[in-house]
Amino acid sequence: MAFYQKDSNFIILQVAIKPQAKTNAIKGIRENRLSIELKAKPVDGAANHELIKFLACYFKLRQKELALLRGEKSRKKVIRISSSPFVLDCLSALEKQFDQSPNQENTAL
Repeated sequence: MAFYQKDSNFIILQVAIKPQAKTNAIKGIRENRLSIELKAKPVDGAANHELIKFLACYFKLRQKELALLRGEKSRKKVIRISSSPFVLDCLSALEKQFDQSPNQENTAL
């Protein structure tokens, strides 16, 4: 299973976050989830808001084009993203960068 699934309108992205990091950054792909570090604390939804803001900036989308579907109080989250060729290109580049194939997991960061 890949860290994202796509259809004609949306992309469903599986992420695992680490709050209270030094910087906001994508760190790799682990256990079929995009691993993301966030500066925000996991208090009052701050990390969730920071995640949406970070991903919107990364994919060059408006924040309203992303939605947190599951994982409001968990480090494992499911995000719905409006599909576009640019977003798919970014996801493909991440797969290549972290050498993630459908039947392989990247555990080295």
